Amino acid sequence: MKLQAILSTAMVLGATAYAGDILLDGGKLVPIEAKTIEMYKDDMNFCFATRFSDGEIHLNHSKGVHTITEFQCTDWSPDDGKTWKSGKGKKIFGINSFENSKGEKVQIGCWSGEIKSEHLLTVHTESKDGKVTTTKVPVKFEIPSSFRTHREAIVLKDGTVLASAYGYQQGAKKSYAFVIASYDDGKTWEYLSALCDDQNVIEGNGESTLTQLADGSIFGAWRDGGTLKYRFSKDNGKTWGEVFEYKELPLAVSPQAKVLSNGALVVLTGRPFLHLLVDWTGSGKEFQKVDIYNGSGSSYGTIFEIAPNRIMIIHDESHFSAYKNVSHFSRLVAETYDIVKDDSIKATSGDPRAKGFKVFYSPFNKRNPFEENIGHFYGYKDKAKSPNALANFEIMTVPEQPYPIMRITSKGEQGGERWPTFRSHKLPADAKKLTVEFSVRIQDHGIDTPQFMVAGKAPIPGQAEGCYAASLQIGMNRVQLNGRTVYQGSLNSKFTTFVLEVDGVNKKATLFIKGDSKPLGSCNLTASTGANAVTGVWWGDGSNQINGTADLSYIGWTW
Repeated sequence: MKLQAILSTAMVLGATAYAGDILLDGGKLVPIEAKTIEMYKDDMNFCFATRFSDGEIHLNHSKGVHTITEFQCTDWSPDDGKTWKSGKGKKIFGINSFENSKGEKVQIGCWSGEIKSEHLLTVHTESKDGKVTTTKVPVKFEIPSSFRTHREAIVLKDGTVLASAYGYQQGAKKSYAFVIASYDDGKTWEYLSALCDDQNVIEGNGESTLTQLADGSIFGAWRDGGTLKYRFSKDNGKTWGEVFEYKELPLAVSPQAKVLSNGALVVLTGRPFLHLLVDWTGSGKEFQKVDIYNGSGSSYGTIFEIAPNRIMIIHDESHFSAYKNVSHFSRLVAETYDIVKDDSIKATSGDPRAKGFKVFYSPFNKRNPFEENIGHFYGYKDKAKSPNALANFEIMTVPEQPYPIMRITSKGEQGGERWPTFRSHKLPADAKKLTVEFSVRIQDHGIDTPQFMVAGKAPIPGQAEGCYAASLQIGMNRVQLNGRTVYQGSLNSKFTTFVLEVDGVNKKATLFIKGDSKPLGSCNLTASTGANAVTGVWWGDGSNQINGTADLSYIGWTW
């Protein structure tokens, strides 16, 4: 697919409305939108951003293959992420940036692998009239060390500015994470303390994050080459207490922590994938994990508040090392959520979209329809267990949806099953009108034929066997109902919610896009007998003419 066509699709994907909330014990995340910041034909990784009080967001990231063709780029939003433009020419980037007491934007930086007793820290300061001054200030170390600022620069309640960094001390085989401090609004800096210098780790102690909790203590978390580790300081970062470990992530790169207006402590980290840890108590000891994104990418993201209890998460979808992107292009995404604290909410409440359906399936619990006892599936293989299967499914998360989705791929006959399908249990014999609702998007841009099928099969009144059937086939450029095209035009790879009504009494099927009162189209039902004349709902392939990939958010039906 040509890059220009991809970029046109990106414009359509610019703002995507979510459906449903992400439930936790004691609160929920309410997804607002997912907005594409930038798209590119090659890799894009390492998203570091800072939001300033005037609503400007400064973002820097990389383009190109990591360590090979990689170069730094910047993007800039003047209006809290509503619009984005190139940050070319701007001195203040999104990493290691903060706002001083005068309301000026400040960025600090040092990236030195030399081990020595004194390093120069670059300080860019942008006045309110847009003038940028640059100074270099010395930072002295008691033990000679290399010095690489990583992510965080935070202003404490008393005006102290702390920043996170890492390096190698003289004679050490593993890196250590440390903190520098400024007591004059960021003009001068000094080494303050080691956040962690444990040498008994696989990789070393590197990327770290700092935030001040409601009780005034400092929460510091870091990547140690394995799980996320963190500790607390009661004296503004001079000394640190007991080390804690969050063991539910295989790897926690580039963590970032924030305390929200409602007191919740959130930490963004991951690899593979990207996760948000939420602690409603703000103590750092009662985290719950939310899967934000489980596609390919660097897992280096940024989180900040754009309004009280409304967060924005910026991350990449890209190739990175062994994590390969299914698309031929990369993009940077800004996701917005409201973080609602409510003791009455329980994570076990289930998928709220299920209300009103007699039978409902979504990958909410990361289980397939067979595991949920929804029905059977034929021909499809679990991609995790059979990665080379021609017909497979994979449960994953994507930025456009708050809950996991099922990615269904049909590339040909699999295991003797000519038409891979998911098939529901048989409908009651007295069912007269079947209504099927589902949300899906088509993935393969280069395939013109239909890529996803849903069939509704209602009982024939007064007949013990057989059914009246309507088959809906959806492709990138058209929608067909019982073989007749009822819609022609690009669906733009966005999630669309369809409602298929199958009237077994009047022998007619009608198709709607949810929310529209005017039907997309209709057709007469087809009477069927024989082995396939079983009532219920079928979806997936269902024909040797349907090949491609589709993402199913949910499907539900009632009669």
